[in-house]
Amino acid sequence: MSNNKVLYFSENIKAKKLISDIANLNVNINLDVSQLLALSVINQKYNDVIKYLLFYTNNTISLSELAIALNNIRISPIYDVIPDISHNLTSNNNVTTQLLKSINTTININKELILTGDFSIYFANMNKTYRIKNNNNITNYLVFMYNFSNETISIIETDVNNITYDAFYTEEILSHKLVNLIALEKSNTNIILIDGTSLELIYNNLPKITIQNNTNNNVVKILRNNNNVQFNYVKNVFARNFSIHFKNLNKSYKVPINDTSINNLAIYVYNLHNEIITFEPYDSDHEDIFVTSSLVLNNFINLINNITDNYNLLVIDGMYLYNSTSGQSRIETIFNQFSLDLSGNNNDTNVLKECVLTINQ
Repeated sequence: MSNNKVLYFSENIKAKKLISDIANLNVNINLDVSQLLALSVINQKYNDVIKYLLFYTNNTISLSELAIALNNIRISPIYDVIPDISHNLTSNNNVTTQLLKSINTTININKELILTGDFSIYFANMNKTYRIKNNNNITNYLVFMYNFSNETISIIETDVNNITYDAFYTEEILSHKLVNLIALEKSNTNIILIDGTSLELIYNNLPKITIQNNTNNNVVKILRNNNNVQFNYVKNVFARNFSIHFKNLNKSYKVPINDTSINNLAIYVYNLHNEIITFEPYDSDHEDIFVTSSLVLNNFINLINNITDNYNLLVIDGMYLYNSTSGQSRIETIFNQFSLDLSGNNNDTNVLKECVLTINQ
């Protein structure tokens, strides 16, 4: 294991010990690092910590693979400190606030506005606003902030003409953004999780692509941290609007390429597992995606019209599919940013990083 392993939070003693033990596992129990161990054995030896640190589709893992994965993993204590809160099924319209390790931070709570289910959270020093739009029937809220210092936060009305960031919505204990809305039906509670440890890693992991001004009709497909994925596409489908079908999810999404001044497309698939993706003709009845001209990711599928850099960027973020039975992973990994310089016309480029998948074209 290298000395510069990405372990951001020293208070997570369990994770620190796990990494230390794995690094010395071959010495401690006299195993060759190429030996395979059943996941059940690893789970038992490390007190189940491994269950939420790693995800694999098969039942075995080499120790060398495990060490590499742990070397890059983002290990956050947020899951250890989220309060275990529940409301009686007959309880309604309660708002509780709790701040932990958030020095010199104030939050101006507006209970009435929160209970409307459609409001925004404004961070004054960062000058960033996240919208929360609650579509479930739960009316009890816990506003929980962790490790966010020196900030002034306010609950404000949503300005629909000036929305940038959406909170990450999930029905699992999961943090993917600075602001997350966790809907726990069994607990009759919505947790508004403001996670000061969140690095919003997908932004750091996005590729840096340079395409010359006179370059046209190029397609770049970049897949990172994907396992057991089949990627089916037809080259000429990218010349116009198209749709994407996800077989296991059983949904299709329409991708509107309306700006004809951009003739290059980059596709970035991140942290998606156990899925068959097929590109198909455009259908207006398919699901909408998030479309923007700014570098903002607000949904499972995002289309960024990057006119300045001469390409459209289609980002598929598998974190949005995670639940306890989906076969997806809630592990976020830090990668070195991938750079690509592209010139000429009609290039069709595949870039596969940390992936186990099949591409059919």
